[in-house]
Amino acid sequence: MKFQIVARWMVLAAIVLVAAQAFAAPVNLVCAGVFNNIDELHITFDEESRTAFLGKDTASPASFTDNNIKWSGSFDYMVSHPLQVDYNLNRISGILTVTFSDRRTWDFNCVVAKKKFQSGANRIF
Repeated sequence: MKFQIVARWMVLAAIVLVAAQAFAAPVNLVCAGVFNNIDELHITFDEESRTAFLGKDTASPASFTDNNIKWSGSFDYMVSHPLQVDYNLNRISGILTVTFSDRRTWDFNCVVAKKKFQSGANRIF
């Protein structure tokens, strides 16, 4: 009887450990849309470190909820006119909305990438 109880707790602990590792793994997305002749964005989210990577840019702090992932960055439209960019990924629909400070908005459809992006991937923003 005690063995069954111990075994159940060990199985439960193993399930929780595996689930925690799966939850913490970074996720790579490919987002399709059209922006300035760019038709694909590569994004990596790391929920454990609360960051988002767009293309080869450095990590940006991101907020994660059950429904959305949000983060901000900048886009150097012209050297003297950098624009603030807000990103909002709807985790339910897979739609990434990119909104610039000049109020231009683009939507991209995102899916989980089959593998990690190549190091030579184009820099998007």
